[in-house]
Amino acid sequence: MIYEIPPGASEGVHLHNLSDPALGPYEEYYYIISGRGTMTIDGDAFPVTAGDHVFAPLDSWRGIANSDAKDNLKVFLTYIDRSA
Repeated sequence: MIYEIPPGASEGVHLHNLSDPALGPYEEYYYIISGRGTMTIDGDAFPVTAGDHVFAPLDSWRGIANSDAKDNLKVFLTYIDRSA
């Protein structure tokens, strides 16, 4: 999936694990297509920019926010369903 996050917005920090059917048991891979942002994995925040990729394993808190004042953050997100 490809999505865009407007300036100052965030997808919110969230958790994927085997026991939460609402959010699903997903490991996620974030690839930054364009823009600048801040990625958070288990409380550690770090900058991301075009060309960066980040792995968010199952049972880790994760989220990404747009840190740019005027441009959207464009993200390609893929995932692995670990319920099987």
